[in-house]
Amino acid sequence: MGLGGFTTIRAQLFTLFFTIILLFLVEEDRKGKGWALWAWLPVYLIWLNLHGGFLVGVVLLAVYISERFFMDFFAEKNFLKSLQMVKRQILFLMATCLLTLITPYGTDYFPYIWNAVTLDRTPFIPEWRPLWAINWADLLAWIFSIGLVLYCKTQKNLRQMPGLFIIAATAWVSLWHYRHLSIYAVAWMCYTPAYVENTYLGNLINKVCKQNSRLLTAIFVIIGISGTLYAVRHQFWQLRIPTTAEDSKEGVPVYPAGAVSYLKDNQFSGNLMVPFDAGAYVSWKLYPEVKVSMDSRFEVAYPVQAVRENIMFYAAQEGWQKTLTKYKTDAILVPRWRKLDQVMGKNDVWISNGNSPRWTRVYQDDGYSLYLRSDLAKRLPITDMRGKPISAHFP
Repeated sequence: MGLGGFTTIRAQLFTLFFTIILLFLVEEDRKGKGWALWAWLPVYLIWLNLHGGFLVGVVLLAVYISERFFMDFFAEKNFLKSLQMVKRQILFLMATCLLTLITPYGTDYFPYIWNAVTLDRTPFIPEWRPLWAINWADLLAWIFSIGLVLYCKTQKNLRQMPGLFIIAATAWVSLWHYRHLSIYAVAWMCYTPAYVENTYLGNLINKVCKQNSRLLTAIFVIIGISGTLYAVRHQFWQLRIPTTAEDSKEGVPVYPAGAVSYLKDNQFSGNLMVPFDAGAYVSWKLYPEVKVSMDSRFEVAYPVQAVRENIMFYAAQEGWQKTLTKYKTDAILVPRWRKLDQVMGKNDVWISNGNSPRWTRVYQDDGYSLYLRSDLAKRLPITDMRGKPISAHFP
């Protein structure tokens, strides 16, 4: 379940890292360690200034306090007394909220965060879709994980399962947004082993492990050696960049490395229309000579309407030609697996409707096509790299 968060190097890793620290600190606070929530405040301040996922910390801290209040109220049957017992934790939650002001953006950060939280991203970014709409294997793993927690509940009472509210909260949001599945995975891995301990299943696992320790050791050694040999055979130390339309079928980002090299070698300078997920790579390689129309920072840098136009444009939906006239465009980068490539790729020279300029395909490979305005295309050579390997590297 953590696959989506731990197999890509991106800023979300900050949130997963700090979530683990938070869960450790709240459990130390549950044990009566007074220093734990004091340590949380500087940790939160760092998290706040590294990634927008800091909201996960605020919410999980509130969920932890709610769990403690509920448990105390369930035992004492006294609302005010139960509230008094979590007074200290509530004060730290309030301090956490106040610390949110300590960013370069001050109070201006709050309306942005509100807009980011309420924005419906599902039409634009697949990983924000519900779990059942992404992958049935992930959904089955999610169901199994919930089943194991429910089994433990039949063996224990609520006080023997600290963190159960956190498990429930992260499970719920992960069901509706695949992006949050790795956060649930972190919470589940932190708490569930302790739940399983001292249940019938846990005792059975411990018994089997003790009685077959040598066999299990041999199995794990074989798995370790096999994994190492597999990694070495595939030269894991070499970073490979996916560059073909076939790679897109594997669900990995496909980079326009060939088209970027072509533009760089020919000293192109101008405005390049790019798809949502390719703009960052182009900017990294070609800025400032080349300005991109879009990159995957989404609402951090671009109006939502611009993102919608970009997606409609590459899907060749009705009215897509208007995008070319609305923005000053010198070249168009088109993924080979997008519908737009089928429309524009029928002829090497494509004439748009209305007052739009003619477009000439000057470059193509197994991943991307590149179109230039016909008046600019006269200065660049026609290049066909289909069937040929594309050499590319980061950074």
